[in-house]
Amino acid sequence: MPLPASPRRNSAATLICKKNARRACRTTPPASETTYLTHRTWIAADRFRIKNPLVGIPKPQLLEEVERYAEAYNLIDALPHLQKGALVAQNPAGFESIDELDQADMNVLRVEKNHRWRHPMALYMTILLNSISAAIQGWDQTGSNGANLSFPQAFGIPDSGPLCETAGTCSQNAWIVGLINGTPYAAIALLYVSHQITEEWYRFYCAKTLQRLLAL
Repeated sequence: MPLPASPRRNSAATLICKKNARRACRTTPPASETTYLTHRTWIAADRFRIKNPLVGIPKPQLLEEVERYAEAYNLIDALPHLQKGALVAQNPAGFESIDELDQADMNVLRVEKNHRWRHPMALYMTILLNSISAAIQGWDQTGSNGANLSFPQAFGIPDSGPLCETAGTCSQNAWIVGLINGTPYAAIALLYVSHQITEEWYRFYCAKTLQRLLAL
């Protein structure tokens, strides 16, 4: 059953509304405790919402800062696009009123606004394949975590317990178990540089082979 609004709640709600006059706020007191708490939660969420850092910057100053950025990072060729992007980022909802945008820019932004899921099929395939890869990696990780509970004892390399303590091999076995667990990740790290290594070897051996063929 809704609770009657007390004078304390009335004054608190009015104070909250006065402090947030920038937003459309209801000045009448909430009629129930649930409404009052929901209203306060909404005010708190709005207070911590990330604000657009470009809002309020005059257009000449914004374009000048973009130009300085382009000069600093040798992007003068892309300056018109950077300036258009800054203007759109400053006011995404009002891009229709930006004079610097031509009809082609407007059409692209309209498609992005009205058809948010219209992306190239290659992007969706990339997301799908990465998701499957992540699932397989998680499956493999779960399996290796479970195997750690039993494979050291099964292969005679326990890193804890009375067996290795008696033999004095706990420390050595711990290194072996750690090496086994770290091998997949070490292999992944090597895969990142395999392309560069293969490319260098390919150039080296191709050059040597070509020299030998020309020498015949």
